[in-house]
Amino acid sequence: MAALHVRPGGVWTGEANTAGCEVQTFAANHTWSADQFGDSGTYKGGGKKITVTETAGDDSPSAFSGTYSKAKQEYIGSFSGKGAGLTGQLVKGAVATWDGYPC
Repeated sequence: MAALHVRPGGVWTGEANTAGCEVQTFAANHTWSADQFGDSGTYKGGGKKITVTETAGDDSPSAFSGTYSKAKQEYIGSFSGKGAGLTGQLVKGAVATWDGYPC
């Protein structure tokens, strides 16, 4: 089993290429909440792969599915639902700005 990178209480920044970013906090019950837009939802995985599903907020319904890059130390993947066609990454920690957007 792959080591977990996303752990309860962990803070990560979700970045959608050319569409913005937000800081997400992950909880013990496989839920998460963001600091913007009322976004929240569930997640599964957190080791080699992660799927972050948004069930409430401006971008609901949508999901990010990514694979962990050891070299970059982030999840790289794509969005489905409202974010279909976008690619992005989930970066450890709270990022203040990214690609010209405040997070």
